Amino acid sequence: MKSIKINSIFILFAFLSFMLPQQANAVLLDKMVSVFNDKIITQSMVTRLKDTYEARKYLAPQIYNLENKDTKAIIEHFIKRLIIRDKLKNLGIEIKDNFVKSNIERIKSNLNLNHDQLLSFLDSKNITYPEYFEIMREGMEFQEFYTKFISPLITISDQEIKNLFFKKNSNDKTISYKYNIIDYNFPGESINSISPEKLLKAVKKLHKNIPLPKKFSRLEKSDLGSLNEDDLSNKIKMLLKPLGEGEFSKPLVSNGLIHIFYVKSKNLTESGAFKREKNIIRAEISALKAKKVLKSWFLREKSKFFIKYFLNGPS
Repeated sequence: MKSIKINSIFILFAFLSFMLPQQANAVLLDKMVSVFNDKIITQSMVTRLKDTYEARKYLAPQIYNLENKDTKAIIEHFIKRLIIRDKLKNLGIEIKDNFVKSNIERIKSNLNLNHDQLLSFLDSKNITYPEYFEIMREGMEFQEFYTKFISPLITISDQEIKNLFFKKNSNDKTISYKYNIIDYNFPGESINSISPEKLLKAVKKLHKNIPLPKKFSRLEKSDLGSLNEDDLSNKIKMLLKPLGEGEFSKPLVSNGLIHIFYVKSKNLTESGAFKREKNIIRAEISALKAKKVLKSWFLREKSKFFIKYFLNGPS
């Protein structure tokens, strides 16, 4: 009996001696690349996300929109998702499994897919159903986060929308405008006779009723009032077409004077085109502003968490 017991212990020792190095190798193969509070981000997580990134981008473009997909950028993606989840948790918001399931069922219904067809589609994208489930959860979390934290920080004025519309349609000859403009003019036979930058600086001073230096004492201001685009020369039309309200034109030499025009107001004589594009332009401006707001928001919030990187392995 004693012999049998010793043999059993020997076999167990031999088994552990064999397995422990294997486990150690497994840990080394899946090394830790970052820590976020008590959460660990591993190399295998980063690699898997990289390998399936395009599929994830197709399924949830609002959150998978990285310009650079190197290891550091992927780690930052994980960290941002964890920050979002933490912030929602503090508000008592949790996207539970049943919410995700309901959303997936709605998507399947809209696409007229049954479960097997969905699985087949995911398989073609190299995405497992559990991964898809979490991608959907992330998308729902981001929507809640955006509504609660980012959207209130974004304001868009009607003037911003109009100005972008003007720039996007500056070459559209079917659209005409009605202007209210001010003409700032200064004696000069050629634009080379004076620095355009210094002239514009003087014009902006006069516009704000700030005293001018002696060199620009002959700079004059003429309010041209309300004018239809058809009332203007082709040269002035070309100058004003891409400008928005509150902007100054480039210098124009005419009849011995150098002119810079200020657009007090600019309106469409036919507003149909603007009405059709208004919401699209609003969304475009919102996306650009959101990108900047998100960047500064995450930068600020990251300092509130314990975050450590091990890009060359833990030290």
